[in-house]
Amino acid sequence: MYHAFKKRANKRPSKRGFAKKRKTKDTLNMSSLFLLIKNGPQEGLITPLKEGMIIGRKSGDLLIQDDRISRQHAQVVQQKDGSFLLKDLGSHNKLKFQKKITSQIPLTKGVEFKIGKTLFEVIGPEETPSTEHNDDKSHQSVWNEHLLQKCRDLEKITKNLNQNLLPFSPPLILTFISGPQVPTQWILGYGPRKIGSTDLPLWEQEAPLFSFEIRPSPQGPLFYTKHPDKVLLNGQSKKTEILKEGDIISINNSRLKVGFHDENH
Repeated sequence: MYHAFKKRANKRPSKRGFAKKRKTKDTLNMSSLFLLIKNGPQEGLITPLKEGMIIGRKSGDLLIQDDRISRQHAQVVQQKDGSFLLKDLGSHNKLKFQKKITSQIPLTKGVEFKIGKTLFEVIGPEETPSTEHNDDKSHQSVWNEHLLQKCRDLEKITKNLNQNLLPFSPPLILTFISGPQVPTQWILGYGPRKIGSTDLPLWEQEAPLFSFEIRPSPQGPLFYTKHPDKVLLNGQSKKTEILKEGDIISINNSRLKVGFHDENH
């Protein structure tokens, strides 16, 4: 959609059709916005803004691990002019914007707000780690470094936990190349990690709960799924397999490409 906006912006509208085309331009621009989580256990998660999207703790499209957030806390509503509003759904804590408690927030680029204890920021496509925009490589590099540092911090923490958590070395990268979560990219520093869980959610409607898992192993990251009929690896039904660079994991219309971060570049 972002490319469509750029293409249409190059055409000079006639005076007669100016108002109508200007409105379309604004709508396309607003629909290219994303939500970035800036703190908490899901820090770094990027989600495209969508009409009707519900944010909640246990029910909705974007599930947040925050005990101050209601089961269904807020919903994204698109206005007639294409702009987005975040509306409270009758929660106890409501929304916090510019240090004030409110029931609705305008979602424009650069806006920061809180739901419960979780801080969000509205960002544009140039600030997402998309591999589809060559002119965004510098943004992606900075973003990857930020996430990698978080992975290193988590690696230090997990060494002191009484859990079977092990680092992925090098960090594993999962990039959505098709489906509703494009251009989201996850950098995983430790495992096992369950894809389709609350911290790594899938928007794909046909995706089973806990669609697949990635586990550290001596041979490399191990792909495992209980749903080989719905979750395919390189177009094939496989229950378990060692992941390699360039592998494609498919769940209905969503496809994730496997990569590894080279810390020397």
